[in-house]
Amino acid sequence: MELVNSDNFSNKLYAQVQKERRYTERYSLMPGDPITAEVLGLSANVVDVSYGGLALHIPGKRLPQAEEFKNADTITVTALNGVMTSQVVNVRDVRITEMGVFVAYEFRHQSPETLIFMKEIIEPIHTGLSLFEQSADKGHTPYNTENWKTYKGEGPTNILAEFASDGETLLRTLVTFIYEGTVYQLSFEGHKIQTAQINLKDGFDFDTFADAKKHKNPLPEVILACLSIFLGAEAPIRNDLSELISTLLGWVSKDKKVA
Repeated sequence: MELVNSDNFSNKLYAQVQKERRYTERYSLMPGDPITAEVLGLSANVVDVSYGGLALHIPGKRLPQAEEFKNADTITVTALNGVMTSQVVNVRDVRITEMGVFVAYEFRHQSPETLIFMKEIIEPIHTGLSLFEQSADKGHTPYNTENWKTYKGEGPTNILAEFASDGETLLRTLVTFIYEGTVYQLSFEGHKIQTAQINLKDGFDFDTFADAKKHKNPLPEVILACLSIFLGAEAPIRNDLSELISTLLGWVSKDKKVA
């Protein structure tokens, strides 16, 4: 995933997120979410993130003193796809607890890469946060039955999920969403992942299994964008789709060529 170095694009993006009041809007991440950071040579969990900065948790007992974290002006952030970036930061707050050290940083934004890098992390999470379960009595699709659940979100984003009779075992899922101006689908059935692209000129319905152009091999950027969307979803939705999320995480950890 190539980062674009464009001052003009960065300025427009900065103006956009400021106008929409999203510059300081923080997105909380759950334990285990594969967005990590490093500070003072120590691995850190990202607790929450925004365009303006992030908060880290460094677990452990024998850790550097608070003053050392305050003097650390550079951190390394690693995104889902393994892309790493070093960011120049200011420290806002340091708290030392029995669970480790919590540090809040703000980005100095000395280069456009910071905003662009964070955009690739935050925008899908923002989409995931907008997801909600649509009640079965709304709409007129064949999937509004007791075995199916439908989740909708901004983008637009649409998720169809079929469950076994126990109401918990996930049988298959279809995720339709827009990424970088293109409509993609990710399907999950029998622990297998398939990605596809939809031609808008052909017309399609977000509430159906569209006749999409399937990729020979799953497209890494589609899997990563889809996984990022799930990172922003509320806990009940993540629980419903936990089997799919685990499969996507496993795919990411095995694929060493994603970039």
